[in-house]
Amino acid sequence: MISGLATATALHCKDDSTKTGFLKHRSPRQKLAILIVRVLIILIHIGVPLAILYGLWKLLRTKWAFTIEVDETGVRSHEGIRTHHQRRLLELLQKTPCVEGPMKIMGRYDETGRLQLRFRGNASDNTKQQIRNFIVNEL
Repeated sequence: MISGLATATALHCKDDSTKTGFLKHRSPRQKLAILIVRVLIILIHIGVPLAILYGLWKLLRTKWAFTIEVDETGVRSHEGIRTHHQRRLLELLQKTPCVEGPMKIMGRYDETGRLQLRFRGNASDNTKQQIRNFIVNEL
């Protein structure tokens, strides 16, 4: 039965794959349906690997315990900081005039309990050290 099915499929494909016969005798609606199916197949072939890669990236990326976004006007957002520490942190960052443009501060504690900070954006080494000292002593 399988060989008969394979032969029938091969004959069907052979008839449809000729240069003049595949879409020649199809209605516009059938041509559109075939085009849509082909586009969906291509999207699936592209989308599935991208979804797998995105899932792996989400699993393997560094997870930050807290994130703070700062610009010249002050703190734009903060996540992962307890409420009673937020006011003191906001005061420190507003008193620090060295922040030049948007800056993102991300932090987490490693397996040994040591604080790891990552700064993105423009800030002097002095500003980074002040923020690091505050977070180590206060949070």
